[in-house]
Amino acid sequence: MTARTLHQSEADLRTAFTTLADHYEAIAAKAEPDAAKNRARQISQTARDIRTVLTTGRLPGYLAAAAPLASIHTDEESAS
Repeated sequence: MTARTLHQSEADLRTAFTTLADHYEAIAAKAEPDAAKNRARQISQTARDIRTVLTTGRLPGYLAAAAPLASIHTDEESAS
């Protein structure tokens, strides 16, 4: 795999994830205020999490803590 291929693949992934975050935000915005309030909050949080990963290159700390992902960079410093 060449550097150009790798770069293009990363760009494609970033575009796909940005589109996914946009889609989640649109779904959350359309949710009925009473019936699906909690679900809309979850969808909005997912969109924010995707954008956090795209912006920082790190997982939100609560996601890393919820799974055995110790080797993956997070947005929180490890407790030393």
